[in-house]
Amino acid sequence: MKPNILILMVFYLLIQSCSSQMPIDPDSIDRIDFYAICRGVDFAQGVYSISELKDKGRDTIITDRVFIQRFVEELNQLIPDKHQRLVDHRSGAILFNREGDSTLVFFGERTGIIYRNKKMMDRDSLFRLIDDSVFATQPYDYWFPSDSSRDLYRNIVKTMMELRKQQAMDSLEIK
Repeated sequence: MKPNILILMVFYLLIQSCSSQMPIDPDSIDRIDFYAICRGVDFAQGVYSISELKDKGRDTIITDRVFIQRFVEELNQLIPDKHQRLVDHRSGAILFNREGDSTLVFFGERTGIIYRNKKMMDRDSLFRLIDDSVFATQPYDYWFPSDSSRDLYRNIVKTMMELRKQQAMDSLEIK
């Protein structure tokens, strides 16, 4: 009787793992539309949908085959996270395949990944890939929110950078 239970458990786990995350074929992806808001910008309410990211953020369309290959490989290695926390989206990607279907993935500011409507465990290599290949392609202020407060955020960051520079200069002065 015990072998039957073991077979049933293995069968159940196999069905669960196959149904929850079928890998994406990188060659089937035509482009990735990436939407983002720069780090350090807080909103009165969190951003929890792709439409909010589109409204408040900036976008870039990625068709580079090397990036798409690496990005999809990273996504295919994501593991579901049992700790369900709310993730305030700071960036999101829509992967479009040749058939016209799309897949959404969202990222928090430094942690938090939502993929196929499931919270996933963080993957540092995926965050690094996004930082190096997406955020680094545009000047920092490009990613500021697109609403009317954009200039305010730009001035706040500029003031903070000037203060840090002045603090660094003050600490180097010989007294």
